[in-house]
Amino acid sequence: MQFQNLKALSNACKDEPHQRWCCPANDAWHGAVHADSEAGVSDAQIADVEVALEGMLSDASAPCREMLQCVLRHANVTNNTNFAEFPGPMCTPLCKKDASRLRQRAYTITEKSDGIRVVVVSMWRPRFPAWRAQSTGNAGAASVNLSHLTSVLALERARRALRRSASAGEDAGARVSLALGGRCCTLESSSNVKACESECFTLTVAAAADGTSPSEVVVLHRHLRGRHFAYAVDRLLNAAYLFMDDHTTLQYHTFVLDAELISVHPSATASHGVSRLVLGAFDVFAYAAATDGVSVNLSNHTMAERYSVLKAVVRTCALPSNTDECGHVSWYAKDMWALSDIGACLAKLRYCAESRCFLYDGPYGPTENDGLIFTPDDFPVAVGSSSVQLKWKWRHLLSIDWLVLASDKQPDMYTVSLFFVKKNYGHREDVAGHWRLRKPMHILNPHGFEMPVDTAVVAECAYDQAAHRWYIQRLRPDKLGANSIITAISVYESLVENISLSHLLELLDVKAVGAKAQADALEATARTHVGAAAACEWLSNILDAAEAEKCVTAKLALRAIRESRGNAELYLNAYTNNTNKTVMYPLPFPLRKIRDCIGLGQHSSVSDDAPVSSLEEALYIQLANAGGCYAWSDYVVDASYDGDSGYWEIVHVNPRGNNKDAIFDNVIEHLDWLLRHRAVPEAAALLQRRRDAPLVVSRPTISEATQRTSKHYSAVAKELANAERSGLRRFNNWVKSVLLTSAAAAIRRVLKPPAKLHVLDLCCGRGGDLLKWQHIRPAFLFMTDAAVECVAEAAARYSTSEGQSVKVTNGKQKGFPAYFAVHDAFDAASGLREDLLKRGPFQLISCQFSMHYGCRSEEGMRYFVKAVADSLAPHGRFVGTTVSDKELLCRAKEHGAEFGNDVYGVRFGADAFAQLQSANFEPAELSFGVPYVTTVERSVQDMTEYVVPWGAFVALCAEHRLRLVLEDDFIHYHDQHKDTEAGKAMALEQRRKRDHNGDFVDSTLSPSERAAVGLYRLFEFEKTVAKQRRC
Repeated sequence: MQFQNLKALSNACKDEPHQRWCCPANDAWHGAVHADSEAGVSDAQIADVEVALEGMLSDASAPCREMLQCVLRHANVTNNTNFAEFPGPMCTPLCKKDASRLRQRAYTITEKSDGIRVVVVSMWRPRFPAWRAQSTGNAGAASVNLSHLTSVLALERARRALRRSASAGEDAGARVSLALGGRCCTLESSSNVKACESECFTLTVAAAADGTSPSEVVVLHRHLRGRHFAYAVDRLLNAAYLFMDDHTTLQYHTFVLDAELISVHPSATASHGVSRLVLGAFDVFAYAAATDGVSVNLSNHTMAERYSVLKAVVRTCALPSNTDECGHVSWYAKDMWALSDIGACLAKLRYCAESRCFLYDGPYGPTENDGLIFTPDDFPVAVGSSSVQLKWKWRHLLSIDWLVLASDKQPDMYTVSLFFVKKNYGHREDVAGHWRLRKPMHILNPHGFEMPVDTAVVAECAYDQAAHRWYIQRLRPDKLGANSIITAISVYESLVENISLSHLLELLDVKAVGAKAQADALEATARTHVGAAAACEWLSNILDAAEAEKCVTAKLALRAIRESRGNAELYLNAYTNNTNKTVMYPLPFPLRKIRDCIGLGQHSSVSDDAPVSSLEEALYIQLANAGGCYAWSDYVVDASYDGDSGYWEIVHVNPRGNNKDAIFDNVIEHLDWLLRHRAVPEAAALLQRRRDAPLVVSRPTISEATQRTSKHYSAVAKELANAERSGLRRFNNWVKSVLLTSAAAAIRRVLKPPAKLHVLDLCCGRGGDLLKWQHIRPAFLFMTDAAVECVAEAAARYSTSEGQSVKVTNGKQKGFPAYFAVHDAFDAASGLREDLLKRGPFQLISCQFSMHYGCRSEEGMRYFVKAVADSLAPHGRFVGTTVSDKELLCRAKEHGAEFGNDVYGVRFGADAFAQLQSANFEPAELSFGVPYVTTVERSVQDMTEYVVPWGAFVALCAEHRLRLVLEDDFIHYHDQHKDTEAGKAMALEQRRKRDHNGDFVDSTLSPSERAAVGLYRLFEFEKTVAKQRRC
C-alpha cells in the first residue's frame, strides 16, 4: 500500500490511535509543547499536552498555521523568506543534454523510491517523560509500543491518577486501568509516588483477546529524559504532521532532514494486512548539537559533507527493525554511490512480475523503486526546482495525473484539464486553478474503471508506446487536482527522449560490463510485463498533412525576466488558454531557458573562446530590437523538441507575432504528435522546410586587441554588476550625465519639427548609460559595441526596464524605440558606417571612455571619425570622454614610465616611453599607436590603452566638418556645472542612491580618486553645415 501524501497517511488507522503513524499538529499543540522550549514539562503541562493530542487525533480541522510556520522556519535554511514553498530542492527530469554535465562533474547516485517526499524537522523538548521497560526482551513490553505518543500520555494519565489516590490517603497498592496498544492494562506504583527523576511502576498487560499473546507483568521506569518531536511537511504544505513514535537522540537538539516516506513491499512484511513504513533520508540541512545548542547551517556545504553528517544523525535516532506493527517508522540514511559505482546500485534492483513493479532491496526490506536521483557534490540547498539535481524514471512509470471528464457520446474520449498556479509572493493574491485542453483526448481504459460523465475525476495515466495512446493506470480519489501544466510537459519531454536504463549508461559513459549487463537484464525482464492491459488497434504512421503542419512545431513567446540586480534570464514562455473563466487574462509561465535551447545557426552556450554569438545573446538583441518585454512580449517563435539531444530547437522567429498563439495546448499537442510521428522521415523533412536561415548578429571580429578588450570588460562588468559603486565611478557618472543632458538640451533648442532627438551610443558596453538615456527620453536610441555579450546585456537591461522598453501596460512610464547591433567602431570590416547611414541621421552621438582603445592606429580612427561625421545630422553634437594626453604625458615626465596610486596605475613599456622622451613629452609631437597599460580600481585591470593625440584627433574631426565647441577636464567641468540646473539635478540623484545596507552613499572624492579623475577630459563637437560653392 503506497500513500500519496501525509494527509492520507495521517488518516490511516484513524479508529486505532495507537497504530497511527502521524497526525496534523495544530496550534494548541504548539502552545502546549513548544511555547517554552527550554523549560521542563510539569504535570499540569502534560495534561495540556494530552488535551492537545486528543484534539489532533479527533479533529483535523483545528487551526495549524502557527505550528506549520514554526516548522517551516526551522526547515528553511536559505535566504528565501517565502514559506509558501516546499523547503527542499525539487529535481529536474534528466534530459540527454545533461549527460555531459554528469560526466564532467562529481555526482552521486541514489535510488528513487515511490514514496512521499518530506522534509523532517526534529525539535527537542527537555525533561519530557519517557517510559522504558526494565527488560527490552520482555514479551509484554514488546507487545506494547511504549514510545508511541499515545502510550506515553496514557501512562502519564494513569500516573497522575495514582498520585491523586496517594494524596487522598487511599490504599498505597492502588491500581489504575488503562489501554495501551489495544491491550487492557493496569498500572501500579512500585516506588514512592512522589515526583522524582526516576520512578518505578508495575504494568500488567492482559492477555490478547484473540489469544495470540498471554498476560504479562512488566516493570516500567519513568525518566524525565526529554524527547524529540519530529514533524514532516510534504509538498502540499497544508500542515506539519507529528510522528507518533519516538526518535529521540541525546546528541542533537534539532535537525532537519530531507527524505522519503516509503511503504515496505507487502512480500517482506510478516502481516500482509499491515503496512510497514520507513523513512529514507538523503540529505540534512541543519542541526544543533546537544553540547552547545548552536545551530549549524549546512546549506552551503558539499553533498559529501552533508551525507557524512546525515549518517551520524540518523544512526543516533533510528529504531530497531524487529516489528511490523503500525505506528513504527524505521529511519535510515539512503545509500549513495559515485557514478562509477552505479553497478552496486543496480545490483539491488529487481523486477517483481506479480506486482508489476521494480523493487529495491533496502535495509528494512524491499521498497518500490521508480528511478534514480543524480546529485552533484557541489549542491547548495535551495528552494524550488533545481537544474543540477536530476531524476531518471522508468518509462512505464512516467505518468500524468489528468483531471478527466468522460464523454457520454464517444468511448475513451475525455475532456482533459491540468493545474496551474501563478505565485505572486504577496504582491497580489496567487492565481490557481485548472485549465482545459482545447481538444478532447483519446485515453484507453484497459482496466474498465467506472468513469462518470457528469463529474471530473483525477486519473493517473501512462503512455503505451505500442498503442501510441495514453491509458488509465488507476483513479486517484485522494487527489482533488491534476498535475501542473509544467509537470505534464516535462513528462512528455521524457517520453519523447525515451532514455532506457541501458541508454542512460551509454550517456554516462559507464564502461563497467557488469553494470551494463544488469541494466540489460532489468530492462528485458520488465519489457514483457509493462504496458497497457489490453491490446489496441494498429495505428498507421502515415502523416495527416493538416495535423503535421500544425503540430510539427509549437508556438512559444520569447521573454526576458529580471531576476535580480544586474541579472536577467531569457525564457521560452507559454501561456494558459481562456478555458478558466475565473481568470480574465492568459497567464505566462517559463518553459525553458534559452541557454538550454538550440537553433537558428547559434550554439547553446558560449565558451571562453567562442568567436560567434550564442543563441541567448542573439535573441536578447533581437528581442530588444522588437521593443523589449517589460510587461509583455509579442516576439513569437516556432520551436520543436529534439528528443535526440534533449533541447528545444527554435526553427522560426516572428518578432511581431501574437502571444495569444503561444498557449500551452500547442506544447502538449506538439509533444503528443512527436510521440507518434517523430520517427517518420516526412516529419524531419517538414521541420527542415520550417527552419529559418542562420541568425547573424555580428561579423567576425578581426582585431585581436578588440577581442581582448571585449573579453576583459565582459568579465569585469559581471563581477561589478552587484558591487557598490565607488566615489570615482559615481563622479564619472555625474560628469557623463551632465554632459549628455546639456548636449541634448542644446540640440532640442534648435530642432525644428518634425525632427526628433535620435541618439547613437558608440562603444556602449553593457548599457551602463541606459538610465541616462531614459532621463533624456530620445525618440530613438542606437546602441552598439564590439562585444556581442556586452550588447546582449545592454539589450537585456533595456528589454526588462520600465521607462525603456516600449512594451508597457497602461499607467506605466513609456519607453523609447531602440536598436542594438554589434560593431567594432574602429574597424571598417565591422560594417558600422553602413548600418549607421541606414538608421541615421542622429542628432546626438556619444562615445564614453572608449576612444583610447581605438587610437592604436590612424586608419582605425579615420574610419571611426568618418562614421560619426557621416551619420551625424547638421548641427548635431558628438560628445565623449577619454584620457587626456596632456595630463598623461605630464605625469610621465614627472614620475617616469610607471606612476599611480591605490586607485589607478599607468605603465609605459620601454619602446613607448622612448617615444615620449623623443617627443620631449609634448602631446603635439605624438601620433596614434602609442600604448600603455593601465589599471583603474577593479573596473580596468592591466588593460592596454593608447595615447589619444588630441591635436591630431581634433584635426581629423575638422576634416569631416566636426567643430570643437567644448573641451575640459573633469574637475574643472564639475566646478563649472555643479550649481547649474542640470548639475544640481544629477547631484540630487546621486545623493538619493543608497548602498546595500540602505545608507545614503557619500559622493565625496578621496585624494587618490581625485588624482585618477584628473587624467580624463571630456569633449563636444558640433557638425557644421557644408558651405555651398558659388558658381
